[in-house]
Amino acid sequence: MTNKRQKIIVYIDGFNLHYGINGLNQFYKWLDLQILAKSFAQDDDAIISVKYFTSKLNGSSDSVYRQSIYLDALSRHCSNIKTITGNFVRARKCKHCDGKNNEEKQTDVNIACEMMQDLYESNFDIAYLVSGDSDLVAPVRKIVNMNKVIIVAFPPNRKSKELIEVASNYFDIKESRLKKCQLPNEIATKRNPLKRPEKWQKQNKGDI
Repeated sequence: MTNKRQKIIVYIDGFNLHYGINGLNQFYKWLDLQILAKSFAQDDDAIISVKYFTSKLNGSSDSVYRQSIYLDALSRHCSNIKTITGNFVRARKCKHCDGKNNEEKQTDVNIACEMMQDLYESNFDIAYLVSGDSDLVAPVRKIVNMNKVIIVAFPPNRKSKELIEVASNYFDIKESRLKKCQLPNEIATKRNPLKRPEKWQKQNKGDI
């Protein structure tokens, strides 16, 4: 009798991961999510899908440009990634300041919906969740109650006690792992190559 290979799906909360890296080192934002996912599993061939959840920024700022380059780089270089986008909307004016802040919407809902669909379709035996968002406690608990394994990989400085309590297991994504899971500095296209954004070339903390 041969052992059945376990099916693995990796769910990545893009903004949660991004802001965790932002507080650590901007250099690591040029992250190869497919290699990162493979680094979680002993048998990386068992990973049937990597689902990346994010929201596209609006406007013409440098942040929008960097995100666009990064998403294009992922789509060209990583063959096993499915990107699922939510909305980025203008928030109400802050009562304590003169400005307005953008708010990212739908990511946690999208993650929960994908996880539940995959659960009930028996698409995975083991799930990895890259997030420290406690709003995802309910779907994580449901997966465990359905006798599936879900392991939470916490981005830097994004640990959640609530997720730790309900998950099958957890670990922290260390800087050493991020360093090993970078995209090539240049990715070839039919026209100009996609390059690591200049602001992400320096190893320091900073904005998006």
